[in-house]
Amino acid sequence: MASANPVPEDVLGALRDLASGRLQRSRHELIWEGRDLTPEFEAVLAKDGFAPVRLRDLAAPRGVRFPAFVLRQGTAHFGHVFREKFTESEDRLLFGSVARDLRGDWAIMLTRRSTEPVWVNLAQGSAFDEDRPSGGR
Repeated sequence: MASANPVPEDVLGALRDLASGRLQRSRHELIWEGRDLTPEFEAVLAKDGFAPVRLRDLAAPRGVRFPAFVLRQGTAHFGHVFREKFTESEDRLLFGSVARDLRGDWAIMLTRRSTEPVWVNLAQGSAFDEDRPSGGR
């Protein structure tokens, strides 16, 4: 069913730019004129190759990180899903947001124990330095 108040094309274009990475990905409010555009952003994400998964249901190799979004209360939090290395034989799969807290840690961090869905694009994995997960590739 079409909305009585469709979202203007320029606003949808901004959502597409955010999903694709053409806009700086960080933390973005999805509220426009008092309206929560989370459903529209989910549709954009799905068209751009993202899918909602729970980390416990995801298999991901070490040394590769995948772009991902956590959607909470009208806000899109961008980050990556990757394996955090502890030792050569121990690691854990997690989502870490690019936004940081006051201590410099991930503002949002989800592990396999979380039941919250993460929108992940498994086709856009990129290699990174496992010993410096926050420091780039």
